Amino acid sequence: MYDESIMGGKALELVYSDDISAFHVTGDTLVSDKQLGLMGALGGLVPKLEQTIAHADSLIMSVNGLTRSNEMKNGLKSFEYTMADLRQTSAKLKLMMNNQVPTILDNVNQVTGDLRKVSDDLKQMALLDMYNNLDKTIANLQIFSDNLNKNDGTLGLLLNDKALYNNLTETASSANLLMVDLKQNPKRYVHFSLFGAKEKKDKKSATKEAKK
Repeated sequence: MYDESIMGGKALELVYSDDISAFHVTGDTLVSDKQLGLMGALGGLVPKLEQTIAHADSLIMSVNGLTRSNEMKNGLKSFEYTMADLRQTSAKLKLMMNNQVPTILDNVNQVTGDLRKVSDDLKQMALLDMYNNLDKTIANLQIFSDNLNKNDGTLGLLLNDKALYNNLTETASSANLLMVDLKQNPKRYVHFSLFGAKEKKDKKSATKEAKK
């Protein structure tokens, strides 16, 4: 049995089997089945819909009660205050960015310029000190040269007195010749026999080195 139309008219349908041996005979009981139409399906959903609507009503009542409670009202007020503070803070921050940031950048640029100027001043001071030291060195060299040219100083006397210079040169030359002669002929000088011993010692050392 099935619904013939949306309005719920009923009808019967006989379904034949393809198996000949399965045919019924007189007196058999026919197995029936009932197909639910649109209205029948909706009829099964009605209890579930009623239960869902009841839960929805309960939820709406709970929400209404919550919104009417003092805690909810206080929470909403606190949220409104917080939002107001955020808006005020945002406005102050925007004002600071518009007014103070350019000033800060100007100060940074000024400090950078001052540091650059200080660096240039230090470089100039270093160059000035170097020039001053160079001037002092040149002045000292000039003084030293002037003292050499004067006859009252020791170096000046040695350089400007030709006779004294020649005597010293001759004395140094004679001393050198004497030292050479002492090394070559130590036996001529009895009180300088020490050089002879040194010469023998040098010869023995040379012989040992040659054997090695």
